[in-house]
Amino acid sequence: MGIEFARIAEDTRLSRDAGPSDLVGELTRRGCTEVVVGVYTEQPGPHATPENPVHVSVQVFAFPDAATARDAHGYLGDGGASWRLTMWNAGAGGDLAPCPDEVYRSYRWRYSWRETAT
Repeated sequence: MGIEFARIAEDTRLSRDAGPSDLVGELTRRGCTEVVVGVYTEQPGPHATPENPVHVSVQVFAFPDAATARDAHGYLGDGGASWRLTMWNAGAGGDLAPCPDEVYRSYRWRYSWRETAT
């Protein structure tokens, strides 16, 4: 789409920080104990200006194998469950904190997977 983003924060968090306890329970049951989090900001362009920044929070969940990842995607993504994932905000010094509820949120997600050799 020709939109450029710059990463402004990143961290590895425990999966318990990813959302409500029922989501955390499902992640834990499927062997996902950590989530890699990144926050990106759109560089001035079609949607963002200095007065109206656009930030994107990205979370990567690591599952023990591709079959477990597909199962989790089927349950968490396509299974009709309405999960409220934590949206992350980059604080001073590059640390991450959950966005407060009063921040306008838009939600879109995409599933992709990559297998690593063992």
